[in-house]
Amino acid sequence: MDARRVRPEEDANDVAVEQAKDLLERLSRRGAPPLFVFDAGYDPVKLQRGLEGQRAHVLVRLHSNRAFYADPEDVEPRPVGRPRLHGKKFALPDPRT
Repeated sequence: MDARRVRPEEDANDVAVEQAKDLLERLSRRGAPPLFVFDAGYDPVKLQRGLEGQRAHVLVRLHSNRAFYADPEDVEPRPVGRPRLHGKKFALPDPRT
């Protein structure tokens, strides 16, 4: 509904959140919450945190090379070294995962 250029000193995610909040203020609270759809260049975490508490749904396309990690498995504590941060890897481009 609104379009504007993102200045070089601005963050595109912050601008998108600002525009979504402006639109939500103008919309009626009746009916289904609006769905905001973003391309892969946007950060899904920043968008979710920016719109937290708003009556809206957010869908963000992920880059095809994205990877996710499960929580680390509980194993006996290691006597030395840092505790594990990541568990098994789920990589979008790798069908074996």
